[in-house]
Amino acid sequence: LTLAIIQVIIARAGGETFAIPLDVVKRVLVIDPRDIELIGDREVCVVRGHHVPLIRLDAILELDGSTDGMLQLVLVEHAGQSYALVCDHLVGKREIVIKSLGPLLANVPCAAGATLLGDRVALILDVPAIVRRALDRPSIARRALRTAARAGSAQILLVEDSDILQAEASLKAQE
Repeated sequence: LTLAIIQVIIARAGGETFAIPLDVVKRVLVIDPRDIELIGDREVCVVRGHHVPLIRLDAILELDGSTDGMLQLVLVEHAGQSYALVCDHLVGKREIVIKSLGPLLANVPCAAGATLLGDRVALILDVPAIVRRALDRPSIARRALRTAARAGSAQILLVEDSDILQAEASLKAQE
């Protein structure tokens, strides 16, 4: 077994609990959603006079969720650039035992390992992978434009309680 002890910030996003390694964290802060600006097609906030791109963890990790009220941010650094990870809630700082799960986590995006927090397993986030994934994906602004463009197209609502009829109707609708 290979185990390591690291310090992390425990955060919640999209209803899940995650650990963010403290060695990449610059600071944590809370901002008002009205302080978010759009530069080009990216959401940013101003921290100490610099524009910092926002990365919404729930969106990047494909989790359901929306942040209401004040935004809790974890400022991280990757390749000399600062990024703000948007979380639902920051729980606090902890020292944890990290265990790489090898092939079990091979298909889990942006996970560096896992740890036990009480009776729950929490994934330890691979922050460089999170940043790369955020930069590769369309921004919130671009998704909003695509959604608005699709709003003018026809849509079909199918309501059926029989699985067989649902499948047949779905195939016909795709034609």
